[in-house]
Amino acid sequence: MDKFFASPVVRFLSILSFLALIVMATMYFSAKNSTNAVSQTPKPAATLPKVAPANEAVNSKKAVIPHEQLMKDMALTILNDPKTPYERRAQIVEEENLFVNSGFEQGLEPWTWLSWSKGWSAFVHSQAHAYEGEASLLLPVLSVDARQTVVWGGVQEVELKDDIPECLEGYYYVQDWIKGDWKQYLQVVLIDLSHNLGPNRGQAQLRYIVSGEQSPPLTISNAQYLFVERTRREHPVVGKWTKFSMNPRKDFMNNWSYVPSEKNNIRVLFEARYDGHKQEHSQAKANVYYDNLYLGPKTATRCNDE
Repeated sequence: MDKFFASPVVRFLSILSFLALIVMATMYFSAKNSTNAVSQTPKPAATLPKVAPANEAVNSKKAVIPHEQLMKDMALTILNDPKTPYERRAQIVEEENLFVNSGFEQGLEPWTWLSWSKGWSAFVHSQAHAYEGEASLLLPVLSVDARQTVVWGGVQEVELKDDIPECLEGYYYVQDWIKGDWKQYLQVVLIDLSHNLGPNRGQAQLRYIVSGEQSPPLTISNAQYLFVERTRREHPVVGKWTKFSMNPRKDFMNNWSYVPSEKNNIRVLFEARYDGHKQEHSQAKANVYYDNLYLGPKTATRCNDE
């Protein structure tokens, strides 16, 4: 054995083998350390959603505009644009209006008057004045006989789809208002034909004095008088279109302690009239126009100035 290892060749091979083992061991441990280093490299932290401070969260909620408000703003922009065609304006206005032919552009149907009443006189379809479009409803007030009370008015009955709306609105125009020692005024009446107040009392009524009287003109057991104007004018505005609006839902509750609801039939009357006129009086006279009438929910363009 000693003689075998004493050979130069054998010794050389032995040394070479030993060196090879050292190199292999070095490579093995280097690779292992490198793998451990890679496996221990920290992973990037997960990105968490950024949470705004409390005050920023509140402000961001305020910045969100509800869809309904966006639609109202859009409608208001279209209606206020002088370039918007009348037909488009009318379409927006009519979308939720319970009245049919509210601008009288299609004639007078389905508007009517109480022809069965001896105290009523007929109305006229007119193109002399119009708030929008080309037509309006004309009530030609004129005393020509012995009747002390005469009413001119446009009437329409509607069936409610829900509770009575919060907005009743329109415009009037007065020409040639001649009034003496008698009561003469503009009035809008709502009668709930589906709600009887009791034996011999009739149906609940709201009577809105639009203009022309400063106190209730009559005493009627089933009617509550309300005044549209804050300052009750003795005479209506003459020579220009004047807006009026009221809240029937609130007023029925405040005055009759109930709200007319779905499927109730409501008769609405837009009137010009006189009471207490005698033959020895001078002649009563006025031309009263109504236009752009609306009964429906409050919108961006309806009952928005309360």
